Amino acid sequence: MAILKEYIYQLLRDDATLHTLLSKAETPYGVYFMSPPAKPEFPLITYFVGPQSGRFPRDITINITAWGNNFEAVQNRIYELLHDVVPTGISDCTPKMLKWDWAAPELFDDDYKIYYRQDRYILKVLK
Repeated sequence: MAILKEYIYQLLRDDATLHTLLSKAETPYGVYFMSPPAKPEFPLITYFVGPQSGRFPRDITINITAWGNNFEAVQNRIYELLHDVVPTGISDCTPKMLKWDWAAPELFDDDYKIYYRQDRYILKVLK
């Protein structure tokens, strides 16, 4: 699912509203795969593309975590970008539907001393 990971990264990285919300003016614009860098500058976004499940169609989970005091505004913008869309330009599967699935509770990271929340999206694909 390398192409799907790149699609999600580019979508989040290239959105001008997220640039403003994250206060980032240069690449990687505060968007990271899996976990923040060793010395992160908050706010930022991390994302993870999970394994496929099901037979027909298959489900792929996409977990997106917004870190920072404005995590709710960031997640609201990501919802506008990802909910109820059909991704294009993905060649390793045929996307049929991408929808918001759930939001985790607001949490506090003791190491970073920052609030965060993870939202999950489900992508239905044909393989």
